[in-house]
Amino acid sequence: MSNRLDIFLHIPKTGGITLYQILEHNYPPQSMWKVYPDSWDDLRGQVQALSPQRRAGLRLLTGHIPYGVHTLFERPARYFTILREPVERTLSYYYYVRSHPDNPQYNQVRAMSLEEYVTSGLLLDNGQVRWLAGLQADTPFGGVTMEHLETATANLRTCLVGIMARYDESLLLFRYHLGWRWLFYCKRNVNKQRPPLTQIDPQTRKTIASIHALDEALYLEACQLFAQQVERIGLTTLQYQTKFFRSINRLYTLASRMRHTVHTS
Repeated sequence: MSNRLDIFLHIPKTGGITLYQILEHNYPPQSMWKVYPDSWDDLRGQVQALSPQRRAGLRLLTGHIPYGVHTLFERPARYFTILREPVERTLSYYYYVRSHPDNPQYNQVRAMSLEEYVTSGLLLDNGQVRWLAGLQADTPFGGVTMEHLETATANLRTCLVGIMARYDESLLLFRYHLGWRWLFYCKRNVNKQRPPLTQIDPQTRKTIASIHALDEALYLEACQLFAQQVERIGLTTLQYQTKFFRSINRLYTLASRMRHTVHTS
């Protein structure tokens, strides 16, 4: 068995909750560790607290973790992650918080317009650069720099890169490189009340794009890396596999919903 540690760098609002159900079919439960640290010090402490047996048995590390966590493990590691168009990701965040009363920001955000929210600092700017650059949680709103973008870009180039807008192709890409056997899923954590991007005021969209400009640059790099990774597999091959996979996954989704209906009726 390979000694490699797979690391899913789960950037919030990029389809990670849906992906978890796939991961749970491909990694034994005892070999997975989901961790949601408050800071680098917290993450380092949680890793150090693992028993030698637990550390040795890990095959998948995941959670809202920054790039660089591999340095806490003395073994080969392979990152994979999914990026999302920054304006879409911001919209998803806003409507997610507004629809979840248990979220700490719920009352504040319910009273805000979308533009007020994105300029308030409640959602940190350039979040995808932050995760890929391995920034500390206390880096303030507006504190992400071109140097951070350069670091994030260099780190991204060491990852298997998925794109949320091409989710199924991303899954097939991950399977090809990571040896997964199971890819079927039902969409989770989807907010049906969120309006499409075309219904958002153009000026508000410009404001969001300006605040997350470094994320946009990183996303464009991710799209290029994704295209290069697809080319290595073969575009025609991946297109055929995607079409076949989607037809089967539709049946899987339908069957899962029917089972859920039977169990809850």
